[in-house]
Amino acid sequence: MATLWQMLTKKISPDLPKTSVVINPLKAKIGSSVQFDVLDYRDMTFFVKEVREVARYVNGKNFPFTDYTLMARPLGGEDVTVKLRLMPVTNVSPGDDLTHNTVLLQKYDELPWDQGFRDILNENEFVTKQDDVETGRYWRINDVKGGYQCVVKIVDSANEKEELGFKRDEIEYWDYWREYQDEAGQPDKEFLFIEMEKSNGFFTIWKGQEINAKRVDVR
Repeated sequence: MATLWQMLTKKISPDLPKTSVVINPLKAKIGSSVQFDVLDYRDMTFFVKEVREVARYVNGKNFPFTDYTLMARPLGGEDVTVKLRLMPVTNVSPGDDLTHNTVLLQKYDELPWDQGFRDILNENEFVTKQDDVETGRYWRINDVKGGYQCVVKIVDSANEKEELGFKRDEIEYWDYWREYQDEAGQPDKEFLFIEMEKSNGFFTIWKGQEINAKRVDVR
């Protein structure tokens, strides 16, 4: 087993089967196992269900990143799905350790196409509520206006052995962040991503935080 930090800093060269049709920093295959040394998931073993290369276009230039959809099946409990997002660090200097920023995301909500909800995404902030009580106020990262147009290559167990090796999708997404105090009273950052499938307008909301790559083990 190797830590994500070892992989991203090239401290070792893991001998793992490689999914080569998408950008795959972990060199993971469908079914590779992942463990997190964090409180909520410490006793769970996750398995790679999808590898998604997201081509994000800004002013005609591609800034890609990779999502790993992971699932755990705790004994006697419901399935747990998370997304591990690896975003390349721009302008990496020779002294930098990591080549990617790593974010661990949980599914917060999902809903079918709704024009009123889509109109909210034109604003620069997004508010989450529970029982009409505000639970978080987020702002667009870098004050960007509008969503990112993306082309996605998806590798899963159904298509990884086919001739093309992946399926193609298109999404638009909006990214937000907020600063808050954790349970210890220390400042922390939380990210929120809203994805809309272009084919049917379905929205999925993901929420999470950066995770130390040394706390992620991949086999």
